[in-house]
Amino acid sequence: MSCWELLGIDSISTRREIKQAYAAKVKQLNIDKEPEAFQQLKEAFDQALALAEMNGDVSVSYEENELEEVSFSEEELLEEQSAEAPQDAVQIFAKQLSDLYNEKVFFDYLSGWQSLFADELEWSIAEYEYIEGIVQRFLLENYPILSKRVIQFLGECFDFSKIAEDVRRRTPFSAYWEEMQHVPDYSFEVYQQISEELRIPYFFARYELYQLLAEGVPERNTWRKKLVECQGILTEDIDLLNLQVAYTLVKDAKLTMEHSKWRISGLFGELQALVPNETTIFLSNYIDWVSGKETAGRVLIKEPDELPGLPYSVFLLLTGHAYAGLKEASEAKSRFSLLEQIAPSMIRREARAGTVNEVKPKQKSSKAIWGIVVVVLLFLRLISISDRMSTYKSSQVVLPETFFEDSSEEYSASNFSDLRKSTVMHNKFVYFFYIDREDEAGRQEFIDEHVTESEKARFLSIDFQQLSSLDLEGTDAYPVSGKENLVAEYGQVNGLRFGAMDYPFVILQLDDDGKIKDVFGKGWTELEKSEYTMLRKSLDVSPWTSRSFFFFSYLVTEHRELKMEYQLEFTTESVKQLLREHEDYMLDAETSYWEYQDSFDNQKKEYTIFDYKNGEVVLIISYDEYGRVDHVYGESWETLPEDKRQQVLANVEA
Repeated sequence: MSCWELLGIDSISTRREIKQAYAAKVKQLNIDKEPEAFQQLKEAFDQALALAEMNGDVSVSYEENELEEVSFSEEELLEEQSAEAPQDAVQIFAKQLSDLYNEKVFFDYLSGWQSLFADELEWSIAEYEYIEGIVQRFLLENYPILSKRVIQFLGECFDFSKIAEDVRRRTPFSAYWEEMQHVPDYSFEVYQQISEELRIPYFFARYELYQLLAEGVPERNTWRKKLVECQGILTEDIDLLNLQVAYTLVKDAKLTMEHSKWRISGLFGELQALVPNETTIFLSNYIDWVSGKETAGRVLIKEPDELPGLPYSVFLLLTGHAYAGLKEASEAKSRFSLLEQIAPSMIRREARAGTVNEVKPKQKSSKAIWGIVVVVLLFLRLISISDRMSTYKSSQVVLPETFFEDSSEEYSASNFSDLRKSTVMHNKFVYFFYIDREDEAGRQEFIDEHVTESEKARFLSIDFQQLSSLDLEGTDAYPVSGKENLVAEYGQVNGLRFGAMDYPFVILQLDDDGKIKDVFGKGWTELEKSEYTMLRKSLDVSPWTSRSFFFFSYLVTEHRELKMEYQLEFTTESVKQLLREHEDYMLDAETSYWEYQDSFDNQKKEYTIFDYKNGEVVLIISYDEYGRVDHVYGESWETLPEDKRQQVLANVEA
């Protein structure tokens, strides 16, 4: 008798119909008295699910339209259980799992997961099997947004690896288990900076970006759309920034294009405000080597499992180039050969042919190289604030040689007192004015070093009782984060957030030397609410956010007027008027096939080119020094001089 006959359904049934039929049949059995019938039914159920999956009814998908957040309810978890099943432990587990999920902290909350298994020894065999099924279903639907250690813990609880190896016990879940064990070793601490309703969409989108890069060179627009989806929720994520650096290197591993160097410099400018991990250091070392100021040894000392969130394919590509630079052809060839098997689009024609262009290393023996590596790794420290403020010039090396020296000291803030020892100015500002107000000597030293002459008297006489109060409860490592940017009419500003705050509690205004010349916030200079809101929003203005506004909120939307009303900080005043004048023009435009590419002119001014599916250039926009759209060029818009247009088209990013 076939599986379909045992279940009493057609062979074209969907997964949901299979599950419903199985649940109905189980209810008709006395499991204790009919174990063989139950086992036969269970095997039929597993076989039917596998066949349905082979026929294209795959329920596990992470396409955008399936990422809408839903409540993982207790009723859903139990809908497949029979009425006569041992429900007590199962119901308790399902309720606890539902609560854990709906609190939106489950991503890496290991102790929370462990608490679900506190009574495991008291479960009966039947209860254990039902709970195992619940966990399998949860993993199938959510493993991309779980940390590696949580997945490993659940695997150990049910011995999933052993089940997957046993061909007699294989189920559809077994086929996915191997993939689940290879999720990127991402940090999920950033969830505190994301509102609850956006946490799951963000982590799914971040995982999809990783997958796009791991499988080869992503299609440009697919990558950008998913990246914009992430950046629209959170930008200050070390793993997301590392992925962007890796993507740039995959596109231009030798950094031969000025635009790639320019982008790398900007990304590391953002990375410097965060705590670096081993992947950040590895990428920095690779860039140092490509730039000719470091040996390949610092790149080759790392193993792939030591680099959280870096796709293995990217590791093979970069280390393959490093070995080629050392003239170790056999090792380079083996890495490129393996890379060609797992991500062939990453291999350029000359690499596949075994003629990888070599980057000339410094003239030292291999023994000397490794000796230097050992010494250098003992003295790692981060770049100074003044270096962070510098802008990239084509004649400069991409990153300073001391970029990641002594990283453990600079960003060590495992408790509040460590903020005082930090070399980051905004950490000290928070410490002396919001945490330890008794340290007058330390505060005086801070004011002398970091405050302009005209503001020192004000800082010395500040009324602490008027300042914002900070919630210090439950805030542990790295409680302060800063967002630096150039803002029109304000210059260089730095918005400070504490712990899991959604918005800055105070914004520092800096002079050209990086000293504080004004502070906007409660107890300092208090702006009108609308003005402060605009200043806060402008902290996020950059060419990529302005491009996203122009593309998603103007070009391809049907609700331009509404979206423009709340997002005009991304354009200059003249462009605001220009966009309003062209609303009728856009109503008749066919935008569904529009794509875009970033570029720059010979003066390093940034542009974005928008074109139609046939490659016809339709519009070109440019950005001012604050990252706002300052011109829109195209037929019936503004006119871009032909020589400038040719520069922009020639410099388009690869």
